Amino acid sequence: MLSIEKKLLGFVQKHIAVLGIACLLLVSAVIRYFLLPYHSIDYVASLEVWYENFRSFGGWRALARDVGNYNMLYRTLMAALSYLPNPLLAIKLPSVLFDYIGAGAAALLAHEVCLQAGRTRPAARRAAAAAGIAVLFLPSVVMNGAMWAQCDMMYVTFLLLCTLFFYKEKYVLSFIWLGVAFSLKLQAVFLCPALLILYVVRKKFSALNFLWMPAMLEAFAIPSVVVTLILHGNVSEALRRPFDIYLGQGAEAHIASSYPNAAT
Repeated sequence: MLSIEKKLLGFVQKHIAVLGIACLLLVSAVIRYFLLPYHSIDYVASLEVWYENFRSFGGWRALARDVGNYNMLYRTLMAALSYLPNPLLAIKLPSVLFDYIGAGAAALLAHEVCLQAGRTRPAARRAAAAAGIAVLFLPSVVMNGAMWAQCDMMYVTFLLLCTLFFYKEKYVLSFIWLGVAFSLKLQAVFLCPALLILYVVRKKFSALNFLWMPAMLEAFAIPSVVVTLILHGNVSEALRRPFDIYLGQGAEAHIASSYPNAAT
């Protein structure tokens, strides 16, 4: 065996875990690359239409209008992305990016859980790597962003960060991340019952922390408020809009309201 071969083999053996993770990351990226051209029904019927509306209404100026039924954080993101020439990539790439950010958040959460459970740091690192890679290869995660152009991994990422900081007992940061998730999708409220139970059982944080949810909702409406003020001089509608959007979403599903399920 040549000396260079020995060095190369030694390097591979020494860094086998890192190289393995790098290969898996590459495979996950290749899978997503081949899914990007797919046009889902939601993309064609809704997301692409909203994107074109943002473009036709003037990008940032469209924030003064009621475009789509997502809340203001996603609308602000779409207003920024509407300046890009390719709507499919403009909508899908942020979602794909959050697949990896979310995987990182899952890895950090797994690491923290293992440490608090008394595991060694090497064991915690292995668990973190496994959790992150597992998230990247979950079929629902792979298809949600790269194939269907949905943004569910965005709000899930913020819920993972909420849970991470809750484990660290940094409750203000935890609820701020919950507020960010809530600002993206109403489904973030499904974490609230668990937090309410922990509020009663642990008695370690104030219920006032839940106010971060409407606070962040309004905070992400600031660009819309500013644009509306500049263009129309009246901001009352823009201030109400984040709450009106979610009230409207609730009304859309009225046929399923109070339907018997595992929770009720």
